[in-house]
Amino acid sequence: SSLEKVNMKTYQRGFNQMETSVLAFMQWIDPKYKEELTKRMNQLETHVASMVLGAFNDILSNTTSFATQLVMFLLYSLMCILSPIKQGEQVFTIVRTYFLYKAICNAVFSLCAWCLLAGIGCDLAVLLSVICFFLSFIPEVGSVICILMPAPVLLFDSRVTMEIRITNLITMAIGMLLIK
Repeated sequence: SSLEKVNMKTYQRGFNQMETSVLAFMQWIDPKYKEELTKRMNQLETHVASMVLGAFNDILSNTTSFATQLVMFLLYSLMCILSPIKQGEQVFTIVRTYFLYKAICNAVFSLCAWCLLAGIGCDLAVLLSVICFFLSFIPEVGSVICILMPAPVLLFDSRVTMEIRITNLITMAIGMLLIK
C-alpha cells in the first residue's frame, strides 16, 4: 500500500531540480559545453529512469519465485529448529541460537530504520526497512547497502528544498551508522 502512494513524478521533478542546480552552478562554462552537459544530463535522466523502472519490473516479476523460495527456506529452518538431528546437537543449538539472535537484532535494526526514515518523511520507509531486515543477514555488505539504498529516494524528493534533502540525507546516513 505504501508503494501505491509513491508519486514517481515527484522524484523525476527532484532529479530535474538537481540538474538545474548543477547547470546554475556551472554558469561560467562556455555555452557550447553547457549544451553538451545539458544533453548528457537528459540522457542520464532517461537512462536512470529506465534503469529504475526496469529494476521495479524485475522485482515484481520475480516476486513469486522469491516468495516460494522464502517459504521453503522458512519451512526448512523451522524444521531444523524444532527437530534438530541428534548428531552434533551442540552445533545445531549454536546455529539455531545465532540465527535467533541475528533475527532479533535485524528486527530491532529494521524497526529503528523505519522510525528514522518515517521521521525524515521518506515515502518508502516501510519497504526500505523490510529490505534492510533481510540485507542485514549478509555480513558487512548488507549493512553498506542498507545505508546507501534510501539515498536516491531522499535526494530526489522534489517536495522539499535542496537544503532539506541534503539535511535528510546526512541525517539518514548518520542515523543508520549509529543504529547499525
